[in-house]
Amino acid sequence: MTIPLLIAGISLWLAVMLFAAGLASAPRLVRITRFLVCPPGCTMEIKTFSLPYHRPGERGIEIKITGPDGTRDVKAKALWVLFGMCLVLSILIVAPVVLVVVNRLP
Repeated sequence: MTIPLLIAGISLWLAVMLFAAGLASAPRLVRITRFLVCPPGCTMEIKTFSLPYHRPGERGIEIKITGPDGTRDVKAKALWVLFGMCLVLSILIVAPVVLVVVNRLP
């Protein structure tokens, strides 16, 4: 029972790190969620902005989809989908490594 918890814990940590580093360095990375967030015929718009109360280097992000029925804010949905993608990727990386390391221990 401890090996799945170990894999889950390390994978969750790695997913948070991938998500934070990816979003901070390249906000346009959210575009890879377009096929899961946008219905057919819609386009995704990603804008970054800085407000007067932001510290130097801080910025906000706005994610909207535009389609025949107007514009909708999909920031939360797109960010959760991106985090899910990071989590799947981290599980695929961590699970084999942990299993190999644990099997080599005496």
